Amino acid sequence: MPDDKILPPQVAAPGLEVVTSNAAPKKPKTKVSLESDITTPRWSHWYQRKLARPWQATLLGMNIEPSKSARSALQSLDPDRFRVYEDRMDIVSTLIGYEIHYLKDHLREGEGATRKYLELVEYCEYATKLGWHGLEEMRSGLKIDDAPPVLNPSQRKVNNQLKMLDIVFQNCVGDYLNPKNERSAAAVLRWFKEKEAECPIDEGALSMWLNQMIDLEKKVKKRQVDKT
Repeated sequence: MPDDKILPPQVAAPGLEVVTSNAAPKKPKTKVSLESDITTPRWSHWYQRKLARPWQATLLGMNIEPSKSARSALQSLDPDRFRVYEDRMDIVSTLIGYEIHYLKDHLREGEGATRKYLELVEYCEYATKLGWHGLEEMRSGLKIDDAPPVLNPSQRKVNNQLKMLDIVFQNCVGDYLNPKNERSAAAVLRWFKEKEAECPIDEGALSMWLNQMIDLEKKVKKRQVDKT
């Protein structure tokens, strides 16, 4: 049996190559926070956007354009101001859903309080009641005292409100539905009069609501038929 050839240390078999390196592993680069990372908000943008997550609203309430780099810079360069941010975030994230409303069923919402969306106008009004300082720019940027942004309700929310109102009328207004199962705006107005209450909308608007209820009912029936 032939003797095996013993290779000296660090010598590879023919066709192979041993690569050694004494270089230390590269450390990930960390971004240095700069004062320029902290900028004032683009209020025209946020006025139109109307909604923000709690951390974004909190920075906007401090007159800071909400970005991760701004938040990091605030923590590195101005710890006292960052503590104000943390304290406000603690209050908002604790009371959202209780004293602070959030937008339900938003397509981009996530789990947890900090992943919800709230209305910037409501945030500003709530923060004002708590006496938080530095809200003048937010109030001015959102035109709260002049022409505040109005969040138009989603069609889903409108549909839910119409369904609820329809159920209330069916259970309270005696002749709301006639023998042909047609809804009567006149019956609703008579019901308000009998209660010695003023209907908040006129007959034309009420009739439009009833027509929307009819359309919703037809759509529900159509979906039920399509499933069968």
